[in-house]
Amino acid sequence: MSNVHLPPLAGAKGNGLVSSSQGALSTTAQQQQQAKKRSGHTNQTNIANVAIAALEKKRTAMKYVAKMNRDNLLKDKALYRTERAINLSNLREMMRMFQLRGDKTVTIEDFKSTFGKVLDESLTPEQLGLMFMKIDANTDNSVDWDEFSTFILLREERQSKMREEASVQLFEVPNLMNPKPKIITPHHESVVAIAHLETSKKFVTASREGTVCFWSDKFRLQKTFLNVGYVGTLILIRAHDTLRTLQLDGRQVMKHVGTNKNNALMDRDTPWIHDLVHVAPLNKFAVASDNHEITFYSWTRIRFDLKDATALCLDWWHDADNADCETCSLFFGTDAGLVYTVTIVSSAFAVKNDNSSKSECLTLLMETFGRTAATKGMGAVSKRKAHDGWVGKVQYYHDLHAVVSCSVDPTQSLTVATQDGKSSWTHFSAPVNHGVNTFVYSRFPVALITGGTDHTLRLWNPHRLRNPMASFKGHNAPIIDLAVNEAHGQVISLSVDDTIKASRSLPMVLSLINLMNSDHHLLGRLRAQIWDIRKQTCLQTINDAESAQSPNDSLNRILFLPAASTMFAMARNISHYKLKKSDDAPAGAVASGTHAHSGAQIAPGKLVHVKTHDFPLRAAIYNPVFKQVITACDGGVVSVWDAFTGVHIFKFAETHGKSELTAIAFDRGHRKLITGGRDGTIFVWNFHNGQKIKELVKNDSCEVTDILQIEMHHAKYIVAVGWDRKVTLFLDDPNNADDRQHPFSVFPQDQVWHTDDIMCVAFAQPNVLATASYNGEIVLSNVTSGHLMKRLKWPDSHKAETAKSIEKGTSHNLVRT
Repeated sequence: MSNVHLPPLAGAKGNGLVSSSQGALSTTAQQQQQAKKRSGHTNQTNIANVAIAALEKKRTAMKYVAKMNRDNLLKDKALYRTERAINLSNLREMMRMFQLRGDKTVTIEDFKSTFGKVLDESLTPEQLGLMFMKIDANTDNSVDWDEFSTFILLREERQSKMREEASVQLFEVPNLMNPKPKIITPHHESVVAIAHLETSKKFVTASREGTVCFWSDKFRLQKTFLNVGYVGTLILIRAHDTLRTLQLDGRQVMKHVGTNKNNALMDRDTPWIHDLVHVAPLNKFAVASDNHEITFYSWTRIRFDLKDATALCLDWWHDADNADCETCSLFFGTDAGLVYTVTIVSSAFAVKNDNSSKSECLTLLMETFGRTAATKGMGAVSKRKAHDGWVGKVQYYHDLHAVVSCSVDPTQSLTVATQDGKSSWTHFSAPVNHGVNTFVYSRFPVALITGGTDHTLRLWNPHRLRNPMASFKGHNAPIIDLAVNEAHGQVISLSVDDTIKASRSLPMVLSLINLMNSDHHLLGRLRAQIWDIRKQTCLQTINDAESAQSPNDSLNRILFLPAASTMFAMARNISHYKLKKSDDAPAGAVASGTHAHSGAQIAPGKLVHVKTHDFPLRAAIYNPVFKQVITACDGGVVSVWDAFTGVHIFKFAETHGKSELTAIAFDRGHRKLITGGRDGTIFVWNFHNGQKIKELVKNDSCEVTDILQIEMHHAKYIVAVGWDRKVTLFLDDPNNADDRQHPFSVFPQDQVWHTDDIMCVAFAQPNVLATASYNGEIVLSNVTSGHLMKRLKWPDSHKAETAKSIEKGTSHNLVRT
C-alpha cells in the first residue's frame, strides 16, 4: 500500500519562502502568485482528501472481509474461535494433566487448585466450582477426561449453531399450535404465473384453465376474469361492472363458480395458459397460451399468431431510466427451442390498439411483424435457435445485457446470449446432466443459479459458462422454481418431494419442467430450502404442511418480495411466509416476560416485546444455583437465560423429536434438567451443553404432565405423572451409568385413584405425595408403601355455591373420603 503525502502546513520550514527577486514583482503579480499557491494547496488538499477517503474505504472493505472470514468459520465446527472461554491450547494442557493423573477422576478441590490455573487464574473459587458443577451433571462429584471434553466440544458446537442461526434471517413457519391459513382462490387448477404491479402494488395470478385474479397489496381478492384466452366472450366477475356479461363481486366468485368444473361458466373450450406478464409501458397483460398465440389484454385485445409454435414462457424489458425511450422488448421461448425478441414501439402499438373496437380482437402474424404495411413502424422481431428441447424459462437481465434461457436439453441446458446487431447474436451454452428446469440471477453476490431434475443447485459465473462455481445438494426431488433474497445473499429453491406418483400433465410455471401436454404429472408433498450463497450451506427447510390431494394442490411457484420480506408459495391456493427479524447481537438477548430483546440495556420498567420462541411457551423455571432462567416451548426448544442481565446464554432443540415437550423440572441440586413429552418419553439433560444424560422409560406412551424429584430415606427419586392417571417413580442413582432406566415403582396397580388425567404433583416430608387431576380431585398417598391416604374433592351439590363463593372471596371446606 503506497504512502500518502499530505501537503505541508502553512508556515512550515521550506514553505512560503520568498526570494529577493520576488520582492520586485508588482502587487498584481504577487496577488496572482499567491492565488496560484492557494490553488495549488487546494488541489493538494483535495488529492489528500481523496487519498484518505480511499484508504478509509479500503479499511472498511478489509473489515468486511474479516467479518466474512469470521462468518465462514462458523460453518466449520472443527475450527475454534478466539472468543471462546477455553481455547485450543487450554484444551491440550487439560488433556495432558488428565493423562498424567492416569485413570483417576478429578474432584472439585483438585479442579479448583490445579485446573483453575490452566483455565484462567482470574477465576474465583466460586466460579470454578460452578464450572465444575456444570460439567459434573451426573452429580457423582467427580469429572474424568471424557466428561470434560464432551462438555466443552458439545457446548461449543451448540453455541456455534446458535450464533449462526441468529446471524441469518429465516422464515416463520406455521406450526400445529399456530397454523396459518392459506389464501383461498377462485382458481380451479394450479397457478402458473404471478405478476406484481410495482405502481399499484397489486398482484395478478393466472391459472392453467384461464382464470386470472387481481389481488390487493394485502392479497384480498378484487377481480376475477374467467376464460382468458377464449375466442368468444371474456367473462369478468366484479361488482358494478357494466362492460362484461357477468356482474358478481370478487368475494362471491367462489359461491357462483364453486369447484365444479361442469359449471356453465367454465364449460368452454378455453386454451391452457402457460405464462402471463404485465408489460408496464403498454399497460397491457401478455398471455401465452397453447393455441399458438400471445394475446395482449386491456380494454381491447391484440393477438400475435405464432403459427405452429407455442410460447411457453414470457419476459419483457423497458428502459425506465430513459424518458425518451419509446420502445419495449418482449422475450419468449417456444416448444421448438427458439427464443424470440420482439421490439415494440409503444406509441405506434397504442395507436393501432386505439383504432380497434372494444369487441374486436386484432390478430397480427408474428413472423411478419414490422415488415408488412399494416405493422410497419410498430416494431421488429428476431429469433434464434437456443436449445434442442423446449424452453423452460427465459429472462432478460439488463445488468448483463443478456437474454438467459434454460431447457432440459442436456447439451444446451443453460444459454446466455447478447445481441450484437439486429439479427446477430453471441451466445454461450453450458451442458448439465438431465438439463435445467429453472434459474435465477443474483446481483449480490453476482451469480446465475440453476436448478434441475438431478436435484442439484448450481452456481455459475454469468460471464463465463464453462463449469459451475459451486453445487448445492440437499433436495431429494427435481427443483422446479427459484427465488433470491439479495439483501442477505440467500437463494430459495422449491422441489417436489421424493414420493412422486405418475398421473397426468402439469405445467411447472417458469421452470415448466417440460412435461406439458404429456401424460405425466408429479404429485406429492413439496419442499422449499433456503441457502446461503456465500457459505454454500442450507439454512432452513420448509416442508408443505399438507399433502397434495390432487395435482392442483401441489406447490409449483414461489415469489419473494424483498420490500415486504414475504415469500408466497402457490398451488391452487396460496401460502405466505414472513421473514423473522434478525438480531444484531447473536449471542445476547435481554428477556422481558416471555420475550427477549437484542442488546444489553433496557430502561427500567420498560417492557419490550420480542418473540423468543417459535412455539407457545410451556414453562419458565428459575435456577438459584447458577442464577439462570430456563424456558421451554411446545416445539421442544429449551433456552437458558441469565436471570440478572437477561442475556441468552444457550439453547438446544428437538428434545423429544417430533413430539411436543409438555413438562420440565430441575433435580434437587439444580444441576440437571428433566423433561417430559406428549409421547410419554422422559429425558435427563445437562442443560449447560444440551447433552442427553439418560432416558427414563415409562410403561406406556401417555403424555407426561408434571415431573418432580424428591428425596426420601437418603435416596432420591424422580416422580412422573400424566394421562395414565398413575404415579411412576424412578430411582435417581448417580452410580447408575445406564443410558436407559426403567421405573422403580408404579402405583396404584389394581385400584383407580383418579378418574381423570393427573395434571400436577407435590411432595411433603417425610413421605406424602399429593396429586391433582383435571376434574378437581386431590389424592394424598404414601410414597413408601404406595397406598392411598386421603381423597379430597368438591361435593357435586356444592359446585354452584362454590363458584359463587370464589367470586366473593369466601372459602369452602373440602370433603374427605
